[in-house]
Amino acid sequence: MLFEFQLRPIEKVVPWGNEGDYSLSWFGLTDGWFWLNCGGHELFRYSDPIIKSWKYEGRQPTDPPYVDYQVVRLWEDILQILPDVLSPAPQNLLEKIQPSLEADSWIDQVFEFAFPEGCETSQSTENKFKSVSEWLGQRRLDSGYLKQGPRIWLWSGGTNVFVRWNNAGLVLDGHELWTAQSGTYSLSLEDFIEEVRSFDRRLIAAMNERVQSIQQHWNRPEIRIDKEALLVEQKQRSQWLNEAFERLKTTEPPDWNRVIDAISYFDKMGCPIR
Repeated sequence: MLFEFQLRPIEKVVPWGNEGDYSLSWFGLTDGWFWLNCGGHELFRYSDPIIKSWKYEGRQPTDPPYVDYQVVRLWEDILQILPDVLSPAPQNLLEKIQPSLEADSWIDQVFEFAFPEGCETSQSTENKFKSVSEWLGQRRLDSGYLKQGPRIWLWSGGTNVFVRWNNAGLVLDGHELWTAQSGTYSLSLEDFIEEVRSFDRRLIAAMNERVQSIQQHWNRPEIRIDKEALLVEQKQRSQWLNEAFERLKTTEPPDWNRVIDAISYFDKMGCPIR
């Protein structure tokens, strides 16, 4: 499976708040571990030296070697970018530039050119920058909630979806942070959609079981929990994937010709794509 996760046992989920005012919500109850399995490369997996360096910082030897966070965060971020990922970029654009660390560095260079400190920028240049930056940004998976989160991009060229990562230089406490350093993995569009559906089914089913169990018995009375709110949110969340696909139907794709023209403009103005 592309999207993997493991929920933390409910009796070990850490509550939010301060002593005497602890609480848990649907979001908090998804506490656990998650990772992406890309053809044998595990994204969001910490390196062995990092894990060893954390042995005195509360991490248990039996904990999985992956990001320890609310699983729903990955699910939300995938659904957020799903309509853009499934909107195929044309081949003539991808031959010029593809979502990657190099593309992000190029966007930084273009920004410095387009918005020089102390100078005004024309509306035309602003529009061109927006054209070249938005389509790339909308295909990068958010990991800003993590220290030196992995750099991951997803996009479609039509029949396939590509997952690219580049974590070179992401170091913490003198150690490389992530096991997967750099690479690209591809799968068919149909298979990717099914992987997203599978992730959704498994997470919603696991949380439904958890919510129903809490309705019957909640044995951590020191932690406040709104059972009715859990039921409402479970029902709402179960529709989020369908809503993401509905957004795909109504989301206008970028004006690809305008994107390509903007790339050519900045290239001629001294910001070449390397």
